[in-house]
Amino acid sequence: MPTLFPFIAAASLSSVSPLADASLVQSVALGLMIAGAIVGGWSMRSSIAEIARRVFKRPPASDSTGGGVAASPAQSEALSSVMADAEELAQLLADRMDRQAARMEQLIAAADDRLAKLEKALAQPVPRGPNRQDATDPLSRQVYDLSDRGMPSVEIARQLNQQTGKVELILALRQH
Repeated sequence: MPTLFPFIAAASLSSVSPLADASLVQSVALGLMIAGAIVGGWSMRSSIAEIARRVFKRPPASDSTGGGVAASPAQSEALSSVMADAEELAQLLADRMDRQAARMEQLIAAADDRLAKLEKALAQPVPRGPNRQDATDPLSRQVYDLSDRGMPSVEIARQLNQQTGKVELILALRQH
């Protein structure tokens, strides 16, 4: 079963308690949601900045009446232009937020699916390989015995006239 997040699958199948696995999955799901929100906010920032540049590049009305009731045609035109730009900005923001919300819902649904798969995997017993303690290979038994006595792998390799990598491999296979 291929997964997008192999480290989550590996962690869920390890010998760690199921409570710790659930916490890991929840942490990863929360991290994905936060990352999505950050990416969405960052991408919206560039659109807002572009529209703001267009709005503020418009030339201001040159003849200000200083607070009179009636506005000149130039002021009315500038005001309606700014209002149209503001409405455009609001629409763009609403559209972008809708797209980001839909994407977040997809990510949450995917995280929920993965969480269900992990919980299902945790509920099943983990198949164990053959017991490495009952090794039939005499070399493996000797390596295990010397390791149990506290001897480092380099010394075991010297004493048994074997390569250090081979001894370390035998000891690594014992742990799994």
